[in-house]
Amino acid sequence: MNTQEVCAATEWSRRDRDLPGTGSDSLLLVPLDADADAALQKALSSENLAFIRHSLFYELPNARPHFDTLRQQLARCLPDVLQNRIKGAFIENALSPEALLPALIRAEPLPIFFERNDLRWAARAITEGWLYSVFHPVLDAADGQVFGYEALIRARNPQTEEIIPPRQLLYACEKINLQHQFDQAARLQALRDAAALPRTGARFFINFHPCSLYDPAISLQTTLDLAQQSQIAASQLVFEVVETERIEDRALLSGILRQYRQRGVGVALDDMGSSSDTLSYLAELMPDYVKIDSELVYEATRRASARHALQAMVELAKRLNMKVIAKGIETEAQMHACRQAGVDFMQGFLFAHPANPPQSVSPGLFTTGAAHRAA
Repeated sequence: MNTQEVCAATEWSRRDRDLPGTGSDSLLLVPLDADADAALQKALSSENLAFIRHSLFYELPNARPHFDTLRQQLARCLPDVLQNRIKGAFIENALSPEALLPALIRAEPLPIFFERNDLRWAARAITEGWLYSVFHPVLDAADGQVFGYEALIRARNPQTEEIIPPRQLLYACEKINLQHQFDQAARLQALRDAAALPRTGARFFINFHPCSLYDPAISLQTTLDLAQQSQIAASQLVFEVVETERIEDRALLSGILRQYRQRGVGVALDDMGSSSDTLSYLAELMPDYVKIDSELVYEATRRASARHALQAMVELAKRLNMKVIAKGIETEAQMHACRQAGVDFMQGFLFAHPANPPQSVSPGLFTTGAAHRAA
């Protein structure tokens, strides 16, 4: 439905006086052509669904409580090609000209509309306390002592006890435009869970997506306020930028990181590989820590070129006064390759899995490695 059609529909509603005004939860279905209109009317009638036909759209009163069933009925009667020619939207208030226009503007093709509504559980995960953190140790490469923990967000449905994978949670939040709310909630939950751990002075690496920050200063202050309340020093915090290479506005990111450093917070860049962009990212953003991409760590035990690339990355970072963290270490061979390359810290399933409370790390691997080198 284009702007002209939306305006026509709204103007029609102003003239028409039998709008039922059924209140919230009404579903609007907007066919975009005559074939879609005919197919939609047939589908609604064949499924015995209660609907009201308006000039350019159909209204299904009180549809939200029965949405799952309604979706199945429409999917059964409408082929995919026609579903893409029909738009849907819930109207949040009584069906009035003032409420109708925003609803029609935000209407989406049914496949997209259905998916977004399927993912509405993500909003509950954020607001109803489903989130919790697990901690993955970051170890000193020299002796295996715990330097810090990366806080990784998880979610658990309290009704089913189902653990929701983080990628699924992040995907859902992106689809329903809750990236900012999710990022902030995850950051604050990480601090709350970190505060419950024994006070050892360990660093806490906390992930954040710079693109989700609507105002870095406000987001920073909220995080630091909670850290202070939790008696976690700013110097213990390391904000870890994820998906760095997807960020197009480096000037914005540089400004965000500068604000963090001014408050005593460390900064890490995640998943730095051997691409040609890595040098420019490091030189421009100047993080305190560089996390080597796990793929490069994996390849370093398989190809000489990857070992050389790993060595070059470490040397570059150290010339820029950055500490290097090798992540994704799963085998002793990978551990030895990273230590030989001169990394400062290591992280991976070889040492521990993410957990809360954190899993203890045995120093045996490091003792064996030291003895092996001495021999």
